[in-house]
Amino acid sequence: MKELDIECLSERLMDIDYNTFSLLIGLNLPEEEIFRGQ
Repeated sequence: MKELDIECLSERLMDIDYNTFSLLIGLNLPEEEIFRGQ
């Protein structure tokens, strides 16, 4: 049963990572402009 729990957690982590990467990709251009400003 613990293995199943770990798999569920892994799936949730993958979803979080995917969402985080999506946000980073969406903010990628603005971040480049901000770094250029600095």
